[in-house]
Amino acid sequence: MFRFFRKKTTPNNNHQEEIKNTEEFKDVSVVASYFKNETGVTFDRQTTILRSKVITFCKQSDIYSFEELLIKTN
Repeated sequence: MFRFFRKKTTPNNNHQEEIKNTEEFKDVSVVASYFKNETGVTFDRQTTILRSKVITFCKQSDIYSFEELLIKTN
């Protein structure tokens, strides 16, 4: 009779396992060589800066490895 006073129950999502992708950001030289081939700009001295910038971009774009990034650019 007074169902609207009851607290609504949400379905329990504990039974569903989330599949989390593992991040594999190991070798930034693959991305650096891609940039060098496409633009002619070399990142020999700035590999740490390039690595951090590309990792930030990948995380915001739901990309979990440098190889996956290169696949999506083609």
